[in-house]
Amino acid sequence: MTYASHMTQELRDLLQNLLRVDPATRYGYLKNGADDIKSHTWFDGMDWLEIYHKKVPYFVVLFSVCHCYTLTDCSLSDYIPKVVSARPCK
Repeated sequence: MTYASHMTQELRDLLQNLLRVDPATRYGYLKNGADDIKSHTWFDGMDWLEIYHKKVPYFVVLFSVCHCYTLTDCSLSDYIPKVVSARPCK
């Protein structure tokens, strides 16, 4: 699988484990269920109870990937914002 250059190694590892073809080796399907996902290093510092009770403010960093000179140079998908990070506000 090819990843975008801006993705951290932790995010790449998380995605690789979430997107496994074989469900028997996929995060969320293993013995620990969702805890395998929640305990991944990409989520270090997340307080899952605070999130559950909606007590933690979050921000999402968005960016657009279009580097076109004219509207005809890009497809509509080039203008859809991509989520880079969703982390708790400190």
